[in-house]
Amino acid sequence: TWDRFYSGYEGIEAQLKLGSFKLTPMWAKLHTSTRPNGKYDAYETSIAALYDNSNRNLQVGVYYSVKEVESSDTLYGSGSQKVNLIDVFVKKEYDDFSVALEIPMLSGEINNLYTNNDADFDANAFILETKYHLNSKWDIGLNAGQVKGDDGSSDSFEGMYLNPNYKKSAIMFKYNTHAFMDSTAGADIYNSSMVNTTYAQLLAKYHSGEWTWKMSMMWATANEVAKTGDDFYDHDKKAIVAALADQSDELGYEFDLAFDYKLNPDIVFSVMLG
Repeated sequence: TWDRFYSGYEGIEAQLKLGSFKLTPMWAKLHTSTRPNGKYDAYETSIAALYDNSNRNLQVGVYYSVKEVESSDTLYGSGSQKVNLIDVFVKKEYDDFSVALEIPMLSGEINNLYTNNDADFDANAFILETKYHLNSKWDIGLNAGQVKGDDGSSDSFEGMYLNPNYKKSAIMFKYNTHAFMDSTAGADIYNSSMVNTTYAQLLAKYHSGEWTWKMSMMWATANEVAKTGDDFYDHDKKAIVAALADQSDELGYEFDLAFDYKLNPDIVFSVMLG
């Protein structure tokens, strides 16, 4: 619900299953620019390994992918890229308590970044979600995470952008504030990702008949901030900017309240306040 972005892949994959283990190798052509020539291609090769044991209430997954963008392809602008992604996922349930941890790690090389300079990728994030089922009416939980940001140096890029559909609050991280003032074609206020932050969120959910009430309190701080006279990386503009003032690392607090009312099995009314 409320997802605004999708990913499209054209390729081939296979699923190999043995007991609780499943392997999924995949190859996909992401994009071809202008001509049927290898220089104009972007493609991705990956393999996902998942251990899913329902008897032990345990899931462990590893995703490894190599994305290659050739020198003349325009999917991500200009310049070639070779990027590796390793994503580790673990989820365990103990009776009424569950805990899940995901660690995406991005590395590789990109050309023509930072005004035609080559740069390396070195980015990661730690994402934690927990939930405790108190009784038939109440669930409580804690979410927390650390998502790296870029410090503005020109020899590497350290910013990790999470999937733009992964939003944990009603206001914070939900909007690209720079896009509100950008009149160029394609500016999208919803094209915003969780990046450059350390955050924590307390949640509670109350069920009563057709009603479901959801409450949360979130706190967040920035990992990288601007300092007067120095260059810094603007994670909304996606550009290096000269800082005219010191920037606070405090991103703020947010309180959210929402409810769903299930009128019948086919119709649900939702209201949210942040």
